[in-house]
Amino acid sequence: VDSDSNQSDTERAAPTPDTGAVEPPAPYEAHGVEVFAGGAHLSRCARRVSSCVCGSSVTMRTTDFIEKDAEDRLFINAHFRKDNPNVYADFYTRHWKSPATATILDYALGCPPCRIVAPPGKRRGTDDPDAEVTVSALAEVAQHYNVRWVAGEQHADITTANGGAVFDAFVKAMHAAGFALVCIHNRGQSVEFF
Repeated sequence: VDSDSNQSDTERAAPTPDTGAVEPPAPYEAHGVEVFAGGAHLSRCARRVSSCVCGSSVTMRTTDFIEKDAEDRLFINAHFRKDNPNVYADFYTRHWKSPATATILDYALGCPPCRIVAPPGKRRGTDDPDAEVTVSALAEVAQHYNVRWVAGEQHADITTANGGAVFDAFVKAMHAAGFALVCIHNRGQSVEFF
């Protein structure tokens, strides 16, 4: 059921009684959240995405952002000002959870910090005091906003750090939030399901 119209895709695409012709579903604007937004690169890319699904056009518009860096928040507010974005200053404060019953969004985007697995960081893996943001923050945000799907990117070493413990913890957090994980490597040449 489409949360905007309370009609299922089959109801919207039903034949009209007068002519029997099938009308395409109305255009759909998907709304989302980006966590650890930085300069909102993922949302800026998503904004350029427009596709046709089952005869209906779909566009993407990120309306909520979580980013701790003040200059990045200024950029997000300026770049997305027409959308009147909700920009939250920090994941840890959980201000993004207010009100407790969030608006239901369609998608969550995220590029969690990689310092717990990347060579420039301390590479403490799951023992890092900030491991929560890499391991479970994206799942927590996605679950709070009750999104339909999640997309993100992460440092390649997430799969091997601490003998795979960081990646295992990430997969478990996503599963606990109700999501299956699909990894796409080498520009779609190989796909893995977890």
